[in-house]
Amino acid sequence: TFRRLAEKALAALAPWFPAMSAPWTRHAAFPGGDLRGEPFDQFADFHVQRDSPWLPADVRRALARRHGALVYEVLGESAKLSDLGEHFGVELYAREIDYFVEREWARTADDVLWRRTKAGLHLSSSQRAAVARYIERRVS
Repeated sequence: TFRRLAEKALAALAPWFPAMSAPWTRHAAFPGGDLRGEPFDQFADFHVQRDSPWLPADVRRALARRHGALVYEVLGESAKLSDLGEHFGVELYAREIDYFVEREWARTADDVLWRRTKAGLHLSSSQRAAVARYIERRVS
């Protein structure tokens, strides 16, 4: 939907930008969207599980759902669950928040809890406050 809306908006602007190229995003994969040509379940439950067998299934699937093939960038050199850092609740760990801050320009708890993960739906107010404190330390 967003892709079509963006292309429609750019088409409306085309008269003012004659050098603009034709739409090209229809068949382009979004960042992380290239799952080796496989369905999500196969990617998450075979490839990611094979490559990171130490990762609990719920965390593995949540990370793969949020990041697709970029899950490997989120995990980095992690080799055990404790390498993901502080656990804030549900499937949210410090390592993923660090990724959001460093690579996706997240600057507030709302950026992480509501716009990128929806984890805020499942965390208590004290857990959400802990995420906010963590992010404040990271971005200041």
